[in-house]
Amino acid sequence: MTRLVALSCLLSFCLVFRSGAQTSLSSDPLAISLAQQSVIVLTQNLPVSDVTLTANVLSTYGSDNETGTGTFKAKGFAESRVDLSLSGGTRSDVRTGTGSGTWKVNAATAKPYAGHNCQTDASWFFPALSSLSQTTNPSFIFKYIGKEQRGSANTQHIRVFQISATDPAGLVQRLSAEDFYLDLACIIR
Repeated sequence: MTRLVALSCLLSFCLVFRSGAQTSLSSDPLAISLAQQSVIVLTQNLPVSDVTLTANVLSTYGSDNETGTGTFKAKGFAESRVDLSLSGGTRSDVRTGTGSGTWKVNAATAKPYAGHNCQTDASWFFPALSSLSQTTNPSFIFKYIGKEQRGSANTQHIRVFQISATDPAGLVQRLSAEDFYLDLACIIR
């Protein structure tokens, strides 16, 4: 009888917890407004659908530091390619959609990323094509965390994550969560 009562209490707690979690999955208007303002500032209010960036890079893998150049390309929200030409060789990373991607070092065969490593933004290097731009997409939830000091900058901290009706355990929500620290000096003009 004691086990049955304990099990009943546990199930009641889980149902209350789950129903509370389900109802709290709506975006904060302030977080959406801040995300929209930041994308406007980044793009000067012009439509952007793809980007190519080139840069000098420093790659750190454990205690191994390499220098070189990089080409970073993004097409839309879910596709990207990063090509690094480093002092120790080359590396390429390709994201072809939510949950898929490949990587290769030098001339080796491309290897797939584990799907759970591809739930965050493919265009992590260009915020205007990141989840910040998904404010009208109902699969993205925007949460306002608060004001924070980051170095010498006053920032607004927001978190963005994805939800899916086919993911009742919230795994996609946890794997896709990204934090953005928006510099108030750049947003407010």
